[in-house]
Amino acid sequence: MQSYMLKTVIGLVLHIGAVSSKRPNIVLIVADDLGWGDVGWTNPNMEDVTPTLTKLARNGVILSQYYVQQVCSPSRAALMTGMYPYHIARQKGTIKPLQPTGLTLNRTLLPEQLEKLGYTNHIVGKWHLGFCKWEYTPTWRGFHHFYGYYTGAEKYFEHERDNYFDFRKDMNINYEAKGSYSTDLFTSEAVKIIKNHNTSNPLFLYLPFQAVHAPLEAPKQDYVKNTKTGIPARDIYRAMLSRMDSGVKQIVQTLKTKGEWENTLLVFTTDNGGAVSQAGSNHPLRGTKGTLFEGGTHGVGFVGGGVLKRSGISSTQLMHITDWYPTLLSAAGNTLPVRGLDGVDQWEVITNGENSTRTEMVYNMKMLPPQGAIRIGPYKLMYANKFNKDGWYNIDTKKKILEKKQYLKYKILQKGVHRRSRFLKHKKLHSFKKKAHDKKIIKKTNKKVSLIHPKYAEEIFNIKSEDEDNEFDDDNEDMGEENDAGEYDQNLNDNPRQRMFDRRWPKLKKHLFNVVEDPEERTDLFDSNPEIVEKLRLRVRELLGSFVERDYPDPSKKGKPKNFRNVWSPGWC
Repeated sequence: MQSYMLKTVIGLVLHIGAVSSKRPNIVLIVADDLGWGDVGWTNPNMEDVTPTLTKLARNGVILSQYYVQQVCSPSRAALMTGMYPYHIARQKGTIKPLQPTGLTLNRTLLPEQLEKLGYTNHIVGKWHLGFCKWEYTPTWRGFHHFYGYYTGAEKYFEHERDNYFDFRKDMNINYEAKGSYSTDLFTSEAVKIIKNHNTSNPLFLYLPFQAVHAPLEAPKQDYVKNTKTGIPARDIYRAMLSRMDSGVKQIVQTLKTKGEWENTLLVFTTDNGGAVSQAGSNHPLRGTKGTLFEGGTHGVGFVGGGVLKRSGISSTQLMHITDWYPTLLSAAGNTLPVRGLDGVDQWEVITNGENSTRTEMVYNMKMLPPQGAIRIGPYKLMYANKFNKDGWYNIDTKKKILEKKQYLKYKILQKGVHRRSRFLKHKKLHSFKKKAHDKKIIKKTNKKVSLIHPKYAEEIFNIKSEDEDNEFDDDNEDMGEENDAGEYDQNLNDNPRQRMFDRRWPKLKKHLFNVVEDPEERTDLFDSNPEIVEKLRLRVRELLGSFVERDYPDPSKKGKPKNFRNVWSPGWC
C-alpha cells in the first residue's frame, strides 16, 4: 500500500513538473545564399553591415564547424526532415517552379512534430519545397500560418517570377504585398506574430528570408547609408544584408519588449554557401554555391536567445543542417525518440559544451552525374567527373581590377585619346569611376537600387547564377559503358548504384583534404594517403546501399501561371 502511494505521489510530481515546465519559443532564421565571408564574426569588413547578427553570434554559441547543403531546396528538405537529401530523393538541385514534385509526403516534418508538443507554428518567407499540389504546401505540412512565397527566387518589390505573381497569406493570394520590399514585409509579419502570440502555447517561428538571394535589389536608403566598396554589385548586396540585419534587430527587440526573450531559443543559419555570381563572398574558403567545396557547404550559423545560458562560445564540434530536427525537438522538451534520422541531437553540445556524437558527414551524393563528398573525422573525400568553379573567389579584392578593365573598355571607345601625364590619367580614371557607378551600372528609383544589367555581377568571376542553382551539372555527361570492368570485387548483394560506383571510380576526379587543418582546401592529400582514401571510399560505397533515386521530373506545362490567373499556384499535379 505504501509502495503504491509512493508511486502515485512520484507520478503526480513528475506530471506537475512536466506541465509547469515552460517549453521555449523557437525562432529559426534562415538567410538565403549568405556566404562565409558575408558576416561580421568571420569577416571584420562586414561588421558594419551585420552589427545585430554579429552581436547575437558573439553573445551566443557560434557554430564554426557547421555544414549545410550546396543549394537551396536540398538544404530546406534536410532542415525539415532531419534526413540527408540522397535519402529523400532531393539530392539534385533546386525544385524548379514547373516541376511536378515536392518534398516527400512520407516524412513527418519538424513543425508537425512540434505541433504534437503544443507549439503554434508560423512560416514567414520562402518555402521552395514544392507547390504543384496543396499537400506539398506549408499549411498542409504542420504550419498553422504561412506568409510568403512558394518559388525559389522573385523580385523583391513586385514579388514576381518570370512576370507572374507569387505571394500568399496562408492559402490565399496576397496582392497587398505588391510594391513593398520582401525583407520589410517578413520583418513586419514576424513582429506582428510575436506581439499577438498567445503565450499559453510555445511559439515556433520559421523565418526563411529572401535576402540575400538574387536579384540584387535593395531599398535606396540602405544603399545610400552603407559604406561603398567600389564594386556596385557588392554594394547592393551589402545594402540588402544590412536591411535583413535591421529586421532581426526589430524581431529581437519585440521579443524583449513582450518579455519573451528569456524563454526564446534563436537559431540563425544560411541555407548554402554564398553565390559568387551575385557578389556573395565565401572568402577564404574554396568554391561557390552549388559546389561541394567548403565555400558551397561550410555554413555560417549560431545559436542565441535568453534560453541559452552559455555565451561567447565558438563550438568546434561537427554539425550538419539535418541536426536541427532532433536538436530542436530536444530543446522543446521532446522525450520520445525519433528513429531513422540522419540528424544527430546536438542540444547538450550547444547548451553544456559536451562532445558531439557526430564523427562523419555526407556532403551529398548523386549518380547522374556521379558526384559526392564525405567527411570522416577531419578528412574529406570528394569525387566527380569534373570539378567546376573550384577556385578561391574574393570579391573584396576585385575593385581595382574591375575599375581598370571598365576604364580601358571605356577608353577604347573614345576617339582622339592621346598620351597624358600620370596625374591627368589618374584624374580621368577617378572621373570615369564615378560616372560608371552612378550612371553606367546602377539603376536608382525613389524606392530601390538595382543593376541596370542584372547579369553584370556574373561577369566578375565569370560564374552564372543558373549554373550555381544547377550545381554546374551536365546531365548529358558521358556515364561510360555500364559493363566497364571494375577493379574492385563485387558482391552479389550489391545494388546497381554500388556496382556503378565501382565501375566509375577509376575514371573519376578525386580530392582528399584535411579540412580541420586546411579549411581552405589548398593541399590535396589524395596521392599521399591511399589508406585514408580507401577507408572513405568504402564508406561511400556502403552508404550507396541506402541511396534513393532522385525525384527530378521534367517541367510540366500544366503548372504555367497563365492557367491560374497569372499566379504561381498549386493544383496541377
